[in-house]
Amino acid sequence: MKYKVLINEKFVDAGKAHISVFDRGFMYGDAVFETMRSYAGTVFKLGEHTDRLYKSLRLVGIKKPCSRERLELLIYKTLTINKLTDAYIKVSVTRGEGRLGIGHADTLTPNLIITAKNFDGYPARMYERGISVTYVTLRQDESSVLSGIKSHNFLGYILARS
Repeated sequence: MKYKVLINEKFVDAGKAHISVFDRGFMYGDAVFETMRSYAGTVFKLGEHTDRLYKSLRLVGIKKPCSRERLELLIYKTLTINKLTDAYIKVSVTRGEGRLGIGHADTLTPNLIITAKNFDGYPARMYERGISVTYVTLRQDESSVLSGIKSHNFLGYILARS
């Protein structure tokens, strides 16, 4: 199935979706996200997910791309346009395109990206054989302001899985 993704209020074919290579989310991980699931067409704990996303936006100083109500409507619209009921949904908000360097201006326009794909569950082998778990010594600093923000920078988690 060809999926459509939402980028700044416009639906485009997933294969043709793009944002600028100068977008701060791409360049510096200057973005936040929220991942959620829908079951039988209803997004599980949508209000809580929206609250957490908007809290992360506030904590990192990224402008809200739209109202909470509008965001929730766009999430459901993404499910509808893709004819999905049981889905994996990811909402990302980047600070937007700006000049090079880690300094940023408060005048940047954020980019809103919503993706959704069908979720059929996990492979049967996972239920039959279980999964392996690894304990790593890499720890996140729980006292850091970053510990409560779901940012696009997952490098620590990626390194932990290596």
